[in-house]
Amino acid sequence: MVNNSCFHCGDDCGSHPISFQDKSYCCNGCKTVFEIFNENELTCYYDMGNTRGAIPKEIEGKYDFLSQENIIEKLTDFRSDTLEVATLYIQHIHCSSCIWILENLNKLNENISDSQVNFGKKTVRITYNSDTSNLKEIVLLLSSIGYEPYISLDDFSSGKSHINRTLIYKLGVAGFGFGNIMFLSFP
Repeated sequence: MVNNSCFHCGDDCGSHPISFQDKSYCCNGCKTVFEIFNENELTCYYDMGNTRGAIPKEIEGKYDFLSQENIIEKLTDFRSDTLEVATLYIQHIHCSSCIWILENLNKLNENISDSQVNFGKKTVRITYNSDTSNLKEIVLLLSSIGYEPYISLDDFSSGKSHINRTLIYKLGVAGFGFGNIMFLSFP
C-alpha cells in the first residue's frame, strides 16, 4: 500500500504526487521546503511531531505591498541604518516544532540575526539586516516554510494608540468606596 500523504504538510497528494528522495509531496512548495531543510541539516523538524504549519497555496504577488516605505514603517518595531526588527503574528504556531523552526530562521537566511517566538501571543520577533534583506523577503520565507504571517494594517494606528482607562477609573472608585467603608467600621 502506497502512502499518499505529503511528507511535509500531511495533505493528500492526489493522483499525481511529486516524488523526491523516496518521499511523496503534494506540491513543489512542500518539496522545496524539504530541500531547504535537508540542505541546512534541519530535517529533524520532521522528527519532532506530525503537525506542521499550513502551507499557503498561492503567495506570488501577495506581499508586494511590503515594498512600500510607509507600510514598512508601520509594521516594524525598530529601524536603523542597517537593522530592522519586526513582530509578526503567526496563527499556525501550535507546538514545540513550530517554535524550533521559527527560532532557527537564521539558518535558512543569513540576513536574519535573531528570531524569538512568543508562544502565548503566537508572534515571532525577527531581527534582520535591512541592507541586504527586507520585510517582504522575510515574510516570503515564512510563507514558504508554512508559517504565513497575518498582516493587517488595521492593527497599526498612526500616532499614539488610545488606551481605554474605564477599568482603571472603576477600580479607583471601588477602592475609594472600600476605604470609606473600612473607616466607618472602625468606630
